[in-house]
Amino acid sequence: MVELNWDEIEDKSITIEAITANPPCVGCLELIKVVAELGLEHGDKLNIINYVGKMGEEAFKKYGITAVPAVVVNDTVRIMGVAPSKETMIMAIGEACGQL
Repeated sequence: MVELNWDEIEDKSITIEAITANPPCVGCLELIKVVAELGLEHGDKLNIINYVGKMGEEAFKKYGITAVPAVVVNDTVRIMGVAPSKETMIMAIGEACGQL
């Protein structure tokens, strides 16, 4: 399993934008669950923004997203069109903060 040194990450320095459909598909439901878990465990380090359905239209345009679920970490699309596992999300965060 991927391990990050969360102590080296500044508070609220990682922005996660989770973009899901409304009603949510199975993959979107998984993303919602994983993001909620990460928020409970590391909420002091993460700024989490959830876009559901039409709320995500601006994100779709801004980032060129073509499929949901999608995850943007610090303004870079890291996941699109697949349901990420918790480990995949941690890897995306690690890449964004230079730990991986």
